[in-house]
Amino acid sequence: SGRIFLVSIGKAAWSMANCCAELLGKRLESGIVLTKYGHSRGSIPGCTIFEGGHPIPDNNCYLGTRAAMDMVQSLTACDTVIFLISGGGSALFECPLISEEDLASLTNHLLACGADITEINTIRKRLSAVKGGRFAQMCAPAKVFSIVLSDVVGDPLDVIASGPAFPDSSTCQQAIAIIEKYNLPVIIHSRDAVQDVYDILKTRNLRGSIHCYSGSTEMAKEFIKIGFNIGIDGPITFKNNKKQREMVKNIDINHILVETDSPYLSPEPNRGKVNTSLNLVYILKQIALELDMEYEEIKEITTNNARNVFKI
Repeated sequence: SGRIFLVSIGKAAWSMANCCAELLGKRLESGIVLTKYGHSRGSIPGCTIFEGGHPIPDNNCYLGTRAAMDMVQSLTACDTVIFLISGGGSALFECPLISEEDLASLTNHLLACGADITEINTIRKRLSAVKGGRFAQMCAPAKVFSIVLSDVVGDPLDVIASGPAFPDSSTCQQAIAIIEKYNLPVIIHSRDAVQDVYDILKTRNLRGSIHCYSGSTEMAKEFIKIGFNIGIDGPITFKNNKKQREMVKNIDINHILVETDSPYLSPEPNRGKVNTSLNLVYILKQIALELDMEYEEIKEITTNNARNVFKI
């Protein structure tokens, strides 16, 4: 009795959607088809078709994904979503939780390292708003029926297209092991879990930074001992943040990275506004003030720190 919606993703998305639309006819309320450039073969009744980049997602991928996310908002328990999934869906169907530029860079690095599709998807699922079953959750309370055309040996449903309609069986420990295997830098985002993060990282051979660090001076020194850098962001300029300013004075300047956390945590005097890399100057000036060093010297040291971590 409810409405029927169609989402079709992957290199076979057009063919699968076209067949489904023919079978459903006027029962199809609306549909989104997201496929690779050159793979659409014309219009499909009731559907909007997007072509995007593969294997590196581009803006058209994000636009198509957002259209699908918008379509499934405010569904009811009487509604049904038919979700057609084929190979290539992991790149094509994406709403990243990091910047689009960072996601493209990460995907390029993983491909260049020789990481296989399971390893790449294990990483990407942790950086996406739709992978690892999250898109199916958006469709609730509607029913979701998935038809999956596998391109992965063994047909693991949480790996094909990064499992947008299937729970993720991989773990953060497995993701860290992949980063370690290919000797890639890692940026750790942690909130109220400093000790737990440290206990995991100390058993690994990794390099990277602790993003937007707000813990104690003592723990900062422990992270430095195991090869990590301490990320310093806008809050160091906040009037009442004496804790972080004191920490900067007591750790090795050669293990400090200056960050933006864009678009959040703008430093003074732009606190409350959208953050950009242009605001790094205020963080650098504050660190220079705390260490009684020249601004240019701090800029050079922290720039070299970033180059060492990210091999740039």
